[in-house]
Amino acid sequence: RVVTFLPRVRPQILNPFPMAAAAGATSPKRLRVYSSAAGDADSSNGAGNGRRVGTHNGSFHCDEALGCFLIRLTSQFAGADVVRTRDSQILDSLEAVLDVGGVYDPSRHRYDHHQKGFNEVFGHGFNTKLSSAGLVYKHFGKEIIAKELQLNEEHEDVHRVYLAIYKSFVEALDAIDNGINQYDTEQTPKYVNNTHLSSRVGRLNPDWTDPDQSPEKENAAFQQAMALAGSEFMEV
Repeated sequence: RVVTFLPRVRPQILNPFPMAAAAGATSPKRLRVYSSAAGDADSSNGAGNGRRVGTHNGSFHCDEALGCFLIRLTSQFAGADVVRTRDSQILDSLEAVLDVGGVYDPSRHRYDHHQKGFNEVFGHGFNTKLSSAGLVYKHFGKEIIAKELQLNEEHEDVHRVYLAIYKSFVEALDAIDNGINQYDTEQTPKYVNNTHLSSRVGRLNPDWTDPDQSPEKENAAFQQAMALAGSEFMEV
């Protein structure tokens, strides 16, 4: 009896958003991340064309890394610079602010979720409190999907993908950032899972024992975090 072994061929996984992947590229020419208004003087020579998106400096999390990646895929904020600061005067001067500032006001592109009384959810049957990533996705997700699928935002396929990506990817990031358990139980987990995206982004923060605690190193790490979170979003 002759047995023929056929080589296993890994199916090619097509990126559904090739244009978005290019727009989210994190080369220095396309993305500038800095921690103060010092970068404003030469903003006309940077990637942002004057548009700036703010988030906090210091330790970062997956939600603002993904939120910054996503908002730069929109027509309004394509290629915007990212300013990392907690200075309220600088934040007030920016076109959009994520995960800092204590304000949720989409009319002014303010997307924080830490303030008292915040209980915004995605809707459509989802009840998990949103993080900054979920807020950006809620307001811009259809635009991003429609543009890359080359369909109208109201097309049923856009709506279907919009809900599917929230369910399969974004909701978990919202829950983890807001400290919401996956199961309704008070029992101690049998194991610790540090392999999920939020943990991997968190590990990109500079180690406190590193002698180089400069803003430049922290911002470079945040840029890596944006690339990691964004690349996984593109693969959903």
